[in-house]
Amino acid sequence: AHKGDKEDSKRQLYYSVLTRNGFLFNFSATFTDIWDIVTTVYNFNLDRFVEKGYGKNVYLSQQELNAFKDKEDFYDVSKQKIVLKALILLTAVKKTKNNIDKKLGNDKHYHNPLLIALVNSVHTEKADLEIFFKQLELIASGKIDDEIFQEAKEELIKEFTEHPRYVFGHDELLSDKEMINTIRTKDVLEQVFNAPSFGGIEVIKIPKNNEELIFKLKTTEKPFALMKIGDAGKWVKEKLTNYEINESYENTSYFKIINQKDCPANILMGSRAFYEGWDSNRPNVMLFINIGMGDAKKYVTQSIGRGIRIEPIKGKRKRLIPLKRENNIIAKEIYSELEPEDISLIETLFVLGTNKDNVQKILESIKYERKKSGEIIELEENELSRKYTLLIPVYKDIKEMPLVETLPKFEGDKELINNFIKWLEDDRLFYPLFAEENRIEPNAITKIKEFLEKGEFKKSDGGHVHTQISKLLRHVNITMQNLEKFKPLEDEIVHFKRIRVSLETNEIEKLKELIEKVKRYKDIKKEKEKYKKLLKSGAIDIDAYTSKIEELSKTSNEEDFKDLKIKHMLNHYYLPVILSTKEKINYINHIINIESERKFIMELEKQVQENDFLNDFDWWMFSKLDAHLDEVYILYYNRDHNRTEKFKPDFIFWLKKGNRYYIIFVDPKGTKHTDYEYKVDGYKFIFENGQGKKTFTKNGIKIQVHLKLYTEDKNKLSEGYKAYWFDNPKDIIGDIDES
Repeated sequence: AHKGDKEDSKRQLYYSVLTRNGFLFNFSATFTDIWDIVTTVYNFNLDRFVEKGYGKNVYLSQQELNAFKDKEDFYDVSKQKIVLKALILLTAVKKTKNNIDKKLGNDKHYHNPLLIALVNSVHTEKADLEIFFKQLELIASGKIDDEIFQEAKEELIKEFTEHPRYVFGHDELLSDKEMINTIRTKDVLEQVFNAPSFGGIEVIKIPKNNEELIFKLKTTEKPFALMKIGDAGKWVKEKLTNYEINESYENTSYFKIINQKDCPANILMGSRAFYEGWDSNRPNVMLFINIGMGDAKKYVTQSIGRGIRIEPIKGKRKRLIPLKRENNIIAKEIYSELEPEDISLIETLFVLGTNKDNVQKILESIKYERKKSGEIIELEENELSRKYTLLIPVYKDIKEMPLVETLPKFEGDKELINNFIKWLEDDRLFYPLFAEENRIEPNAITKIKEFLEKGEFKKSDGGHVHTQISKLLRHVNITMQNLEKFKPLEDEIVHFKRIRVSLETNEIEKLKELIEKVKRYKDIKKEKEKYKKLLKSGAIDIDAYTSKIEELSKTSNEEDFKDLKIKHMLNHYYLPVILSTKEKINYINHIINIESERKFIMELEKQVQENDFLNDFDWWMFSKLDAHLDEVYILYYNRDHNRTEKFKPDFIFWLKKGNRYYIIFVDPKGTKHTDYEYKVDGYKFIFENGQGKKTFTKNGIKIQVHLKLYTEDKNKLSEGYKAYWFDNPKDIIGDIDES
């Protein structure tokens, strides 16, 4: 992954030689070269990492650290305001962490928040690191302008109100603005400087360690900051001549213990000494001082990658809500105890840059491939699905040679094949004619003759007799499969997590907003109850209650976007459901975009609302299936291709009543698709016998599997396969056996 810069990397030269006549797979979270990006086979970069729930949401401050461009005045109040904002933010997150510990009754969850200050210059005259350090010193010693302190808080609150969107992450920042407003200098001293009162800074050197310096106030024994640079000794001689310098009793690297919860350092400052090769859960605030002014793309993305990790539960490296969606019991318990603002603050990495536009461009460049391959949007698994057991069939090969009468129909001219074999007469002539191309056994002619006697043919002109016999040889030697068991659904339905959208960024954001809006529809009742309790307890007044109820009332179960409908559908496996209003849409995939599917699902919704025809069951659920990504299917023999294939119907239904359990596959397709006969034959072989549906038993539950093919008018169909077709959604339960 770390292969060096193209200009001077020996490794890259070796790779080029080794792969001269082949190819090479590279991997990196931060490809920045356009050629690397456009040739990416699988994208799981910083953007996708956060999108999948594995990292903190990234908030890019609209405030710029412009004051640091001016190096003439060390003590400029605008510089102080910038540093104060960063320290107030860190204080707010640390107070949030303390509140989380109190609410949960322990400190096992989440991390000890940290601020990272990354600078462009270290050893030069009036270096960026020196300017930042001087501001820390002023604040620590109490030389703070109260008016500037108040302005810093107000500007933060205003920014979070007017610009709540994350640059990486689906949601918006939820900040406890009242808590931020109550922060005082005393809180900053306690939370950031680990001190009860203001004081001068003392420097601590680590023996035999020329890369690290530790800082603490003289009013406390606990350090508050660590500096990691290339030459700490030089910095002491040139920048810290008037400071008290002490040597640590322990020859221990503070940087190596920075990830420990009991590490007292709340600020980590430096330059390129630690922008790659390590990672931490701790960072919540990251400052780029005079970095990102030019071509610093790699540096900025790598640095953010250092601090984006999250671990709310030990060993679980995802944000809390994605863990809750995965039915993690601890995550559910934690979530029920915390406020959304608590979770949002502790799970955010706040990024502040000298040039906000440049940093924005750098971060947006990570999304370059969206222009090429689209952005992935992930829908949400319905919480009801975890309440019920959703079973799917699993198949196995039949080891025994199947009886010819159980083999699928063969399409060909039975009379022609039979006459040819009789005319040939001698098996010793038959064998060399077909053995080489079909790799057949000497007894193959016996199987052919038996199938001609007992097997089932579908009359067709299969071409030359040699071609037909070759196909028949493969046909009688196919490996048949049957049901092995029913298993609970796990990750066999995944298409709703991989919806790819190729639109402009502002349109994608709008689509996401509407999806989130419809998602919230399911929580309306719960939210109204919550605010009713808050009103009764006096936690909010009637005006706040009325405002929240009005806001919730605007939440709809359906929204329109371009040619799409975003719907909350009762009992669907994931939410919301996205349907297109016309078939050919090229900017989004893995949604319901076939006309027959859309008509079926709309008619189903109408029938459920008007007739409640599924209410007699203890429970029911259904899901769209995607033929490309999902692995829920019925096996069948494709006579055209002479092989077993997977039939993936468009929908699956699960219904339970008492000890009766029904799996119903529904496929809305036009009757012109004649291959449906092959698929029905495959279904019948596995799930039916001569008397009707087979009943399988699992843990005392009787299971039946049904197949329904949906058309607008089944009366236009010929007999034979007509029993498997229906034209009214109510008929999907028309022939289930409840005996």
